[in-house]
Amino acid sequence: MKRVSTILVLPALALTLLGFSNTVLAQPPGGFGPPPEPTPDPVVAAIPAITLISGAGEVYDSSAALWPDMGMDHFGYVAEEYQISGTADGEAYATRLVIRRPSDNSKYSGLVVAEPMHPAGAAHAFEYNSLYIMDEGHIAVEIDTQGVEQIAAFNPERYGFINFSNNQTSEILAQAGALIKSEQSPLAELGVRKMVLWGTSASSRILTNYLPSHQVFKLADMRNIYDGFMPTMNGTTITPTDVPIIQVPTQHEFQSVATAIQ
Repeated sequence: MKRVSTILVLPALALTLLGFSNTVLAQPPGGFGPPPEPTPDPVVAAIPAITLISGAGEVYDSSAALWPDMGMDHFGYVAEEYQISGTADGEAYATRLVIRRPSDNSKYSGLVVAEPMHPAGAAHAFEYNSLYIMDEGHIAVEIDTQGVEQIAAFNPERYGFINFSNNQTSEILAQAGALIKSEQSPLAELGVRKMVLWGTSASSRILTNYLPSHQVFKLADMRNIYDGFMPTMNGTTITPTDVPIIQVPTQHEFQSVATAIQ
């Protein structure tokens, strides 16, 4: 039990620090790594169209691995499924966005935890940390940018609209994040105090690939879309940004990857 509790506590503590910290710069270890590249001119991220998905048969459950008897019903949470669509990298796209939130708005903390769906077809960051997220009243937003073939195959009638390419992933993450903070957001009446982009294992690589785009895509008032990042189960070198980053490698990454690089 000690090992399990440690695995749960470290990401929860890190997420708490991201949610309440002031802006700081993520820096590589002293003397390591090339100098940062010049920051490109910022671009306002487009706001995608959003439509509630309803009917059309069974819903694909990307958070099936929650703790027994400690699922969304236990914490009074609901899941809402949306279609978002727009243009990214010069091409049209459409994908799914899932919002998991307290059914009682008064329980909402103001913190949004967003994640790109893991290529295995699961919202692993939410699954692995669901007890903390729901107990604290955070809202979890799943942005489906990988592994969507199995979603469409699960229920073609409901999810046949999903269509995008991998080279659109980072811009879709930017647009989805901008949507969540916009007046068109399903959360517009609730507001967003902070929004953190989280990923674990393969989805943390999607996150780190997004970091250069963080410097480019902004909200209409030039504020940042995401207020922090938390790649877990990740031992790669992290691109410095102007918002907090908490990297959480496991023992595997620490022994085989992180120490060799850093």
